[in-house]
Amino acid sequence: MTQFTDFITNAAKEATNIMGEPILINGQTVQAVFDEQTNSWEMNEFGTDDQPTVTLVIALASLNIIPNKAQTFVRTATGETFFITEVKISTGNVELIAKNKTKRNG
Repeated sequence: MTQFTDFITNAAKEATNIMGEPILINGQTVQAVFDEQTNSWEMNEFGTDDQPTVTLVIALASLNIIPNKAQTFVRTATGETFFITEVKISTGNVELIAKNKTKRNG
């Protein structure tokens, strides 16, 4: 089973290096693959922007420290800050679900 785990771990890191985009998390820049935003920016009843949720995957092998719930990270390309609401660890990957803290319209 070790060879399989090693293969998955290395493949996950190589895949995120190819398909990913840089984020800054725990003082470290790593490549992450973002899923589509699951809800769009819309005005709510109080006249402020809602916070869209995103799902992203980071290769476990590329992280020095595994992120925790309630931490933040910055999407380097856009400068947006995200608040982590859920962390899932699987073979070779860490999946994060996060809310966008950056107010875009205003």
